[in-house]
Amino acid sequence: MTEQFHLSRLQVINWGVFDGYHSIPFSEGGALIAGASGSGKSSLLDAISLGFLPFNRRNFNASGDATAAGSSAGRRTVDKYVRGAWGQRSDAGASKVMYLRGDGTAWSAIAVTYASNTGRTVTGLVLKWLTGESRSDSSSRFVLADGDRDIENVCNRWAAGRFDAGVFKDDWRFSTKVESQYLAQLYATIGIRASDAAQQLLGKAKSLKSVGGLEQFVREFMLDEPGSLTRLPEALKQIDPLVDARELLAVAQRKRKILGDIEKVQQRYASESSDLGIIDLVDQPMVRAYTDHVRLAQCPAQIESLDATIDQLGNEYEDVTRQLNLAKAEGDSLNAQISGSSTSLGPLQSQVAGAEAHAEQVSRRRTAYESILSTHDLDVPETADEFWNLREELSTRATELLAKLDRGREASTDAEYAQKVARIARDDAAKELKRVEHVGSALPEFALVMREHICAAVGIKPIELPYIAELMDLRAEQSRWRVAVEKVLRGVGLRLLVPDSHYAAVLRFVNETNMGGRLQLHHVRARFVGAEVTEADPNTLAGKLFVVDPTHACAAEAADVVAAAGDRVCVDSPDAFPRFRRAVTDTGLYKDSDRLAIKDDRRPLKQADYIYLG
Repeated sequence: MTEQFHLSRLQVINWGVFDGYHSIPFSEGGALIAGASGSGKSSLLDAISLGFLPFNRRNFNASGDATAAGSSAGRRTVDKYVRGAWGQRSDAGASKVMYLRGDGTAWSAIAVTYASNTGRTVTGLVLKWLTGESRSDSSSRFVLADGDRDIENVCNRWAAGRFDAGVFKDDWRFSTKVESQYLAQLYATIGIRASDAAQQLLGKAKSLKSVGGLEQFVREFMLDEPGSLTRLPEALKQIDPLVDARELLAVAQRKRKILGDIEKVQQRYASESSDLGIIDLVDQPMVRAYTDHVRLAQCPAQIESLDATIDQLGNEYEDVTRQLNLAKAEGDSLNAQISGSSTSLGPLQSQVAGAEAHAEQVSRRRTAYESILSTHDLDVPETADEFWNLREELSTRATELLAKLDRGREASTDAEYAQKVARIARDDAAKELKRVEHVGSALPEFALVMREHICAAVGIKPIELPYIAELMDLRAEQSRWRVAVEKVLRGVGLRLLVPDSHYAAVLRFVNETNMGGRLQLHHVRARFVGAEVTEADPNTLAGKLFVVDPTHACAAEAADVVAAAGDRVCVDSPDAFPRFRRAVTDTGLYKDSDRLAIKDDRRPLKQADYIYLG
């Protein structure tokens, strides 16, 4: 059995858009490389060309799809594959190729492994690298080894050693910088001899886009030259006399076409020459005398004709003269009549001009009237009765529309007022929201200003002097009791908590300063500073709140104050007040004692006024 090799494996490292290491096995029965446009099919075929074909036989594939990777970066070259060219962009009117490995040193490795039907394998390795910022003139190294070799580790060691070929000495049997030497060793190993035509055919078939046409491809690379073509020059020499004879025949045919009726032309020439000779014998005085005689013979008849014409014209002139005199007389009579009636013509002309102007105005108004009726899909009246009926109907409609307009104007005024009130409320809410976002607290502005004055005077941070409302928040499932919490516990929430260590200094400053508002200072007892927070009874108003920051130094004091002030049982209606010593409804009505119940509705409670927000 004859030994035959086939491509069994392709390995690439940093080849075009294939960044890093990739290994692709091939079946002995053949393989199909398929994928979307730009997925790298042509790049793999070009990698096989680099590892197997000489430089003059390589035809890198040029994808016909403009979306393919690298297709817009110009003609494909080994150096562009090494740098990883993948596209092109326009920058300030200039075209620039984009690379995956465009900066610094870049290298690529291609390995082709061939296996025979006897079990023997050989691996050829091609290395290309560019140093610095170079875009061309890559350096090369060609290595060959027996067996199916993995190239990833050895190539990484080769690149890490600044491209030192010494890493191939132990396990690879051949290494060179000359491509022809490498290919000679590879071809000798896999049994390729006298293969120039086969290599050219393989290069062209692998890159069919480089072929002008299928007919040319088959004629040049697949068909033998016929032996009859060698006898073609001798055959051409034998038909040269026939070509000369054909040219002489064409000349004779042109002469026959031109000189075919020369005999008739000669006879006509002889006849007309004799006639011209006779004419030359007649002299000029004889011709002039003959023409004068002919003219004199014709003059009497012409004179008689002209005399008759003159007599006719004279008669016509007399008739025209008489008609002219009659027309002048009639014109004089008309001028006299015009002069006599000119006094009454002026007023009539004025009346005519006025009537014409009025008629034109009426016509314009009628046209406008008909246009308006057509716009409203109404029929144009043809009689006076139809006109007055239509006028009365339209007047009734106009009266009804005016009444509707008045009613709508009143509603519009009310809506505009409501819109104005809503706009003012929206602006106030937006202003309050902006203030809250700026200061980070929902408390009234006067409370924050007083705290800032105290902190600036005493030299402490505002976070060390919190208001009780800043440490408490309503539980998410207790939103029903929001109104009661904000009304009943609002005064408690605006108490400023002062730790024991700062209480004396704060009291002195407040005593000496006009705070510009009502301020409640609550002394945080030393035993409550940093103490554990105690939860209030969940059935009370205080139990609807929770401490947002239990680790705060004042958290325990705040919970204790709220538990005391909010120690009111939450009930559905005032009917349940007699059952409890202190109680409260969700509208803010609370029982303070057996004889006293309180509800504060002095001003509407808006969402922007909520203070228990943590």
